[in-house]
This record gives sequence, structure tokens and C-alpha cells, in this order.
Amino acid sequence: MMYLRDLGIERAFRKRRDALPLVCEWLRAEKEEIAFVGTSLRGLFWKELGKTETEVGQVLRERLQENPRSCRFKFLLTHPAFSHLRQDLERLHRPEDFQIKMEIKDSVNRLLEMGAKPEEIHFVKATPTCFAIKTSSHMLINPYPLENQALASFCIIVGNTEGRNSIYSSFEENHFIFDSANCDRLEGEDEASIDKIFNQTLDDVLKRKNLQINS
Repeated sequence: MMYLRDLGIERAFRKRRDALPLVCEWLRAEKEEIAFVGTSLRGLFWKELGKTETEVGQVLRERLQENPRSCRFKFLLTHPAFSHLRQDLERLHRPEDFQIKMEIKDSVNRLLEMGAKPEEIHFVKATPTCFAIKTSSHMLINPYPLENQALASFCIIVGNTEGRNSIYSSFEENHFIFDSANCDRLEGEDEASIDKIFNQTLDDVLKRKNLQINS
């Protein structure tokens, strides 16, 4: 039986917020690549429906605005055409009025304002099963409960071990899929480029894949 350390598991936290001070240390120290996967990333970067930056958001802003930059950045969000899949589930446990599609758009605009480049922002044609953050040395993996937000769920910290069976290697290959045919990329920071992504319907996306929604 393989031990947890052989898989690269270093720590576990009851809730994601408890791991964020450690994540901030990674983000400040990283020299190669910082990558995020999530539905909208709103809960990670901004408090109170996107109005106040968290410490993670502040650190990311500082890193994005470095001149010259000292590492690469990648962001993978839910494609807006698929956002209703999370909307219907999260509605059961979120008391406030919310629209995940608009939360994704708000995050895109905030990331651009913080200094992210359009080509660093991607959209997966699905809803991620896990929220995740990756640097060259560590990864945070935070499962999405079916009817609640990931920030209320447990997370694990894994290191970048050398073993072929490490969780880090597996997730890096199969979860951080920025160049996949199942992802779209933001083409520019102008309104037309943003609308090109956000005005697509699920039917539009499936037709491009030669599929059809039965009504």
C-alpha cells in the first residue's frame, strides 16, 4: 500500500481558507509559473461579492504587475455557457442573490485590471471538479461539493515529487488543461473579445463540436 508521502501529500486542511497563508508564501516565492483552476475564482481573490481583495488577491496583483515579470501566469475558469450547471447546485446553499456567469465576467475584468494578459485567461467547457492552485513546487487541491462552494470544503497540499504516481504530476497533466481542445482562450481585453466568450450559449458551443441539444 502506498503511503501518503509517496503520493506527495504534505498537509490537509478542514477548509480552504485555512490553507491560504501557506498559498501566499508560495505565490510570493514562485519563479516559474503560477496557475489557477476554478469556477470563477471570486471567492479566492475578492471578499464580499468581489468588492475587497483578499491577501491572495493582493499578492497576485503584486506579482502580475512586476516589471519585468519573474514568472508565467495561467487562469482556467468555467466557460460561461456552462455556468448554469454550478448555478443550479450552489443555489441550495447560497442565501444571496447571485449569477455565476456574472461572477466569472467580473473575475475576468478584475484579472485584466490587475495586470493579467488576455492570453493567460482560459475557459474550460465544463465545470471543474476541483479548485486548484499550482506552482512549480506545490499544489493545492480543493474538491467542489456538488451543492456548495469549494471554499467551504477540505483541501490537500501536495508537493512536486519525483515519483511517476504522484498526485502533483497527475493533476498537472489532467486538470491544468489550458491548451486542451476543450478550452477557449480570451483573445483580447477589449469589450468585443470579452463578449465573444460571454455571449455564447451552450447550443453555440455544442454546435461547434457538431453536437445538438435536444429540446
